[in-house]
Amino acid sequence: MSLTLHPDLLWQIFLMAADMEEDDDSNSAFYNVFQASHVCQSWRDLIVGSSSLWARIIDLTVLSKAHDDLRKEILRRTGNTLLSIKGRINDSWVESDVNSPIQFLLSLLRDEWARTRDLDVIIHGTALNILTGQFSRLLCRPAPALRTFRFQPPYNGRYHIQNASLHDLFLNHAPLLVDFKFPSLPYPLRATWLCHLLSLDLIASPGVLDILEVTPFLETLCLDERRQLVFSANDTSQFGPLEKRIPLDRLRRIHLEEVSESSLRILDQITPAPDCVLVLSSVNFEFLPPPNPRGMIIKSIITRFSGGPQTHISFLSFDYGQSSFSLSTRSEGANHPFTVLGRSTKNVLSENTFTFLLNTISLFQLNKVTKLHISVNSVTLYMLKLSLINPIYRTFFSSFRSVGTLRANPDLLKFLLLLFRPDQPVFPSLRTIEVVDSNEWQDKDVILNFLKRRKEFDSQIHTLDLTQCTNPMFAEEDFLERAKQLDVEVCKPLQVVQFTKNIRRGQLLHKDQ
Repeated sequence: MSLTLHPDLLWQIFLMAADMEEDDDSNSAFYNVFQASHVCQSWRDLIVGSSSLWARIIDLTVLSKAHDDLRKEILRRTGNTLLSIKGRINDSWVESDVNSPIQFLLSLLRDEWARTRDLDVIIHGTALNILTGQFSRLLCRPAPALRTFRFQPPYNGRYHIQNASLHDLFLNHAPLLVDFKFPSLPYPLRATWLCHLLSLDLIASPGVLDILEVTPFLETLCLDERRQLVFSANDTSQFGPLEKRIPLDRLRRIHLEEVSESSLRILDQITPAPDCVLVLSSVNFEFLPPPNPRGMIIKSIITRFSGGPQTHISFLSFDYGQSSFSLSTRSEGANHPFTVLGRSTKNVLSENTFTFLLNTISLFQLNKVTKLHISVNSVTLYMLKLSLINPIYRTFFSSFRSVGTLRANPDLLKFLLLLFRPDQPVFPSLRTIEVVDSNEWQDKDVILNFLKRRKEFDSQIHTLDLTQCTNPMFAEEDFLERAKQLDVEVCKPLQVVQFTKNIRRGQLLHKDQ
């Protein structure tokens, strides 16, 4: 008996393989589909005869290097289907060459513009010069099918596009456009298609506020400041009065690629959704410690976005990894937390950045926090142990005088033991410990030592919550019994996963209901 997939299921798999949204250097939707078309005759018949599949994988990175005959064959297979075009264009060919990547892109825009649904292009090097010529003129035509328009030059290419004549972008007709990214728009920009946008990516400038006033459905906003850092200092004199605030009730994600005074000013003048998440990306967070101005800007952004230092916070979550961090706060009576995510795009985060963030968090009224989630990677904690002389760490953790529930990784509990001093108690109201999962077997002793130390100095822990742990060591009877002997109620793991030498896949051992 032969085993075959149902054609509808197979078709759905091919559609997933043809999604260029998740493309990267190691995973190309074009190659996925192209290779699948050579597996067997039935797959080939299904794929080659599907115009919608080929229309989804117009990969500029691949096709700009291909022979002209292959380009024509791929476009022929798309029929009249709406096109998704994505990829990189570089300056390795001269613009006048009819087979150059630049000319291929221009030919697509010239001949297939009316049926282009998605256009996501990254331009490298001197190829940016095309913006002052045919490219600009081709974009100033109606775009009846355009849904996504993302144009991404390298951050050091801002000079080339400042004078692009794009006041008539899409000739004011792009009724389906919802996702828009362009590094340097002419301001003021007035276009009917702005009101439909769900995602917007621009350079932070006063003109952005005018655009935001006519984008009531906006869900994602990205302000890219990498070019500002390269070319000029921010000038905020052209911003309007701070009393002016723009309501953006559907805005749930704000992404700052680097930061500046302009991005801070824009945040001051918009009111996003209550559950909006702020993402900060930077090449290097090592420049944060004062008196560096970028550090002061980020500190202002975090405190203002989180409701201000006078807000009474009842919940705080802080996770510090090797290349990213997250901070969430929820004030008393609020239904949603404020969340700030930080991501280093190049350098590993260090203990200096950690200290900077602790200083920033310390601006809040931490004595009102009743529930604290905190996790710090082991590398950072190791470096902190070498500098325990810094009083900020003990002062920071001693500020949480009302915390009754602490969720932490065992490495952090071990670090807290080093900070312990009877005359300056840490977490004096703590009654419940929720343990973050761990793969280190010695962490059992860390947890037991923490419980023992608390009991010895009249700071008894009442509950040890292990429900989120999956390591088998946390389900061992000896460990559980030793914890109970310290007068602690233990909530056992809901499930644990065992890994063996011969089986790479985890095996579920048990699950307690």
